[in-house]
Parts: sequence; C-alpha cells; structure tokens
Amino acid sequence: MPKSVLCDKKEICERVKNLFLVNGYSGVDIKTIAQKCKMAVGTFYNYYENKEEIFCEVISNSWNLFLQTLKKRNDLSSFIKESYYYIKSNKGFGLTFKTIPIDKATNVNRLYENIISDVELLIVKVIDVKYKDIAKRIALSLFMSIILFIDSYEFSDDDNIKFICNLFLHYEK
Repeated sequence: MPKSVLCDKKEICERVKNLFLVNGYSGVDIKTIAQKCKMAVGTFYNYYENKEEIFCEVISNSWNLFLQTLKKRNDLSSFIKESYYYIKSNKGFGLTFKTIPIDKATNVNRLYENIISDVELLIVKVIDVKYKDIAKRIALSLFMSIILFIDSYEFSDDDNIKFICNLFLHYEK
C-alpha cells in the first residue's frame, strides 16, 4: 500500500508532538515518526535532517504559541497560573528538555537559551524593575518550582498555584 505523504511541516509537527509528550525524546525514533506521519523513513529526511531538528521545531512551535499568551499577562499571579497549567498540560514540555541525553545537542541547547531569554524579558515586565538583574534566576526558579510541585506533590492545582504565587509575589510591582 503506498504511503500518503504530508507536505506540510506544521501538520507533521502536530502529529509528532504527542509522540514526544507521551514517550519522551528517547522513546521516539525516526521509524515511529514516519509511521505516525504515514510516510517512508526516507521521506522523513526530505523534511528534517534528524530527530533533534523535528524535536526542536515541535518545542519551538509550542513555546511560541504559549509565549503569545504569556505576553498578555500583566501581573505575576496570572503569569504563574498560565505557566502552571501550560507546564502541567504539556508534562513540562519545553522546560525539561535540556536534560535530554543528546550528543552535541547544539540546537536543543540554543532553543533552551532562547526560550529562557524570552521568558526572562516577560518576567521583567511583570516584576519590580529593581529585580531586573535577577529576572533569569526568577524565571528558572519559577518554572522549576512549578515542575516540582506538579510532579512531586499531591496538593490541588489551586493550592500549588497559591503556594507558588506566595513564593514569588514579593518580586511584583
């Protein structure tokens, strides 16, 4: 039976995102990606050089959409709440990927740094300017706190969000 070939990278990324969400980076191979996209393995390489490249594109697309939502938040509480639910619904997708065991993962590391820089700029908008020099640490601490609470504690989402807000609200304007 001939394989139908997807011509749209956006559609390919949408199909593959769930594979990475469910199985993690290490649990997905090119053959699985090709099957999910109903294409031959060789055809995959017409679109992407390797798994890292498609993974980066999936992460980048997801974060770009989410960052548009975050840009609309003018206070730290709503910023935290939006971040919490995004991270929870996406299983930390885009934040924990720096720990992926990829040799020479320059694209992944570059993408990670770009995401953190974008978030740092948004954090500066919602915190007191006097904390601008530590905005990157605030962003990293906030996201790691969210991941920790989602993964490690059995409190309700509302309780987790309230607690995390209390940890960070002293930075707010």
